[in-house]
Amino acid sequence: MKKSIIFLSALFLFGLGSCKKDKKDTTTPPVTVDSNTLVGYSVNGLKDFNLSSSPISMPIDVKKTGNAQTKLTISVQDLPKGVSATVDTKSGIPDFTSVLNFQIDTLPPAKVYPIKVIISDSANNKKTYLLNMTIDSFRYNITVLYSPLRVYKNSTVENYFVVNVPPPSSVGFVEVNLSGLPSGASASLSKTSAFGAFSGEVTLNSGTAAFGTYPIKITANCASTMQSKSYEFQLKIEDSCFRPILKNYANNTFAEDGGTPIPFSLYGISEASGEVNMISFYTGTSSIPYFAFYVNCDSKTIEVPFTSYPGAGYKSISGTGTYTTSPASITLNCVGITNDGVTKNLVYKFNL
Repeated sequence: MKKSIIFLSALFLFGLGSCKKDKKDTTTPPVTVDSNTLVGYSVNGLKDFNLSSSPISMPIDVKKTGNAQTKLTISVQDLPKGVSATVDTKSGIPDFTSVLNFQIDTLPPAKVYPIKVIISDSANNKKTYLLNMTIDSFRYNITVLYSPLRVYKNSTVENYFVVNVPPPSSVGFVEVNLSGLPSGASASLSKTSAFGAFSGEVTLNSGTAAFGTYPIKITANCASTMQSKSYEFQLKIEDSCFRPILKNYANNTFAEDGGTPIPFSLYGISEASGEVNMISFYTGTSSIPYFAFYVNCDSKTIEVPFTSYPGAGYKSISGTGTYTTSPASITLNCVGITNDGVTKNLVYKFNL
């Protein structure tokens, strides 16, 4: 009986002590509290954030942890110039919810900014939370369409660039420039500046520049914030390794599924736009399909990209080929799909 009384007394004292403990502040890490003269309340949902994708909304819960019934006010301090904040529900008696809204009006320098969220009562008791707000080094992005971009000597080729700007789109005036051109080459931009997002063309002329591969850099600058973003693409100035084919329009053959090679003459050849060493050809006959193929001058290999509507009863053709110098010839080994869905092996041979 005595042991039971001692056990119950201990249990009562443990329970009494537990009831006297304050509830823990459950503020979302890694937010820290700078000063705390306001007791009996906590805030959930505060967190460090990146404002590079403006605007940002942060829902929070203001909760009571004691018995007080005091009206509380929420405020935000120490924002950098160019950043604004609004509070959906500025004051209330806990428990209540609110939303903090942060927005870039004009882009400030890129860095991590410590800001304060303050919860206070009418007697100026307050709890201050420290948050880190990050603004990235550059809120624009610039890309180009082609890399590598191939061009012959004394020839012109075009590339296309796009400047993307996440909202808000009026954060700065962006200027674009080009660098890295080899001696003897020149370039022009169809558009060099704008507010917000824009796109344009880069026209490059290889001129007398030496054969080779050159890294060309296109850069978007925002002078008002002293920030920039660059994209590098490769410009290849090279000679043609298939041009002898342009001199011989006859003595070419076509074979279908291992059949007897059929001689044919080329009635038209042209370089595909924007691609050096890619040619399209026309056989001049409705029984032999025609398309475009690309010659790799370094490896002496040939690729036939997937071709839709090549004619002569075929709906697609793809394959590879070889280029030889002795004897000078190009052989294409292709797979063709007829309009009826039948697969056939096709062999072209160009005697150069």
